Amino acid sequence: MRVISFGMIVGLVALGVMMTSCGQATSSSTSQAQYRNIWVINVDGTGESELVKSSLDLSAPQFSPDGTQITLDTSNTLSVIERRSDIYIASVNADTARAIASSNWDESGARWSPDGSQIAFESDGRIVVLTVATGATVNIATGHRPAWSPDGLTLAYEYDGVRVVSANGSGDTNLGANGSHPAWFSSGAAIAYDLSSGSSSSIIVVTFPGGVKTTLATGRNPAVAPGGTLVAYERDGDLFAASTTRNESVVAIAAKQAVFSPNGAKLAYVYTGTGTDQIAVLSLSATANSTILCTGSRPSWSPDNLKLVFEKVVLR
Repeated sequence: MRVISFGMIVGLVALGVMMTSCGQATSSSTSQAQYRNIWVINVDGTGESELVKSSLDLSAPQFSPDGTQITLDTSNTLSVIERRSDIYIASVNADTARAIASSNWDESGARWSPDGSQIAFESDGRIVVLTVATGATVNIATGHRPAWSPDGLTLAYEYDGVRVVSANGSGDTNLGANGSHPAWFSSGAAIAYDLSSGSSSSIIVVTFPGGVKTTLATGRNPAVAPGGTLVAYERDGDLFAASTTRNESVVAIAAKQAVFSPNGAKLAYVYTGTGTDQIAVLSLSATANSTILCTGSRPSWSPDNLKLVFEKVVLR
């Protein structure tokens, strides 16, 4: 477990954290405070452990493509009215963590390039690309929620709709006005996004670079299965899935935050049916079934399909 400190905040030590059913954490200390830290679990439900621990709120963990590191956001309360977020890299197998984006601005939403050589993130409303080996950064666009194309040459992002731009900042193009949450198909030839209109939202598939749009379903927050055309999305508190060649079906009731495994065989999501967010995994085989693993949210797969890293609120 990484016990780390950021800036002037002193790293915490273990305070008698005990695991209860489904990995829910309680504390033996009489003075308790809530912290959101980073945990990891095997997809068979074993081996749950706290991976990165701090007196700051930690969120948005993402495995590197080689599985040896994770990026994560930190949130530091500077005053009663001001919070600031930075981005760190933590080693999975060694007690090390380092800041890769820390300034007077908010940095968040780190996303690894497919080959692991670069990281895109948001800094004060700008999309920035960092070269991991050198630490060099390039501001490439104004926007939010960067998403790498499968070949690592292009980024989709949000700004007055869904846009695409080369990783070097050239060729900025608007693909969908009023769109958000872009997600690439593994072919690199299309992007799914949600298009809001009033209180409703539709899942749109747009070809790249052609720009031809198809309305897939009613919903929001699309996730695209690797190696195929299946798109999972949220609607009315449940998860659904559809493709241009497959009718819509219900994936999970009382669920959100769908993430396909890298091999496309499973779907991790957050089950909300008990009133407490819980990490669940659904097999996409012919005998599909779901297993609830533990409490937590915002799961992210390891590249070998065997682990999930996620956020968890604990009391200490």
